Amino acid sequence: MAQLVVMALIGAGAYFGWKAFKREMARVDKRLRDVEKDKRKAKDSVPTLRAGDDGVFRPSDED
Repeated sequence: MAQLVVMALIGAGAYFGWKAFKREMARVDKRLRDVEKDKRKAKDSVPTLRAGDDGVFRPSDED
């Protein structure tokens, strides 16, 4: 009977541990998606530089 109780406790611990692990993975995944979205926005806001005839790089006028 004691083995059954121990196995039940191990099973319950594994179940709740797995749920906590998945919840943490979802939280980290959401944070990474938010950071990637912010990086994409920041990358889009940086002007593209073009080399002029005099060798000086200037922002392009494409925007």
